[in-house]
Amino acid sequence: MRWRKIAFWSITIVVGFLVLGVSWLWIGDLGVFKPQVEKWVSETTGREFRINGNLSVDLGPRIIVTAHDVTFANADWAGPEHMASVGF
Repeated sequence: MRWRKIAFWSITIVVGFLVLGVSWLWIGDLGVFKPQVEKWVSETTGREFRINGNLSVDLGPRIIVTAHDVTFANADWAGPEHMASVGF
């Protein structure tokens, strides 16, 4: 009988944390991860990547990522400073 209570409360706690995590992903502001996104893209590509404006990530029925004032540096040997620059 005791193990049933332990199993019940363990499952209830795990399900509760899962619901909280999914809720946070669904309605939370994932733009707070802007520095991590910039660092990951820069390290992966070997070029400087900056989001100077806002970053918005919506994980609704359709995943929508919106970034304003984005710059992506060109290779060191290339002519212009930025490969791409988009601003609104």
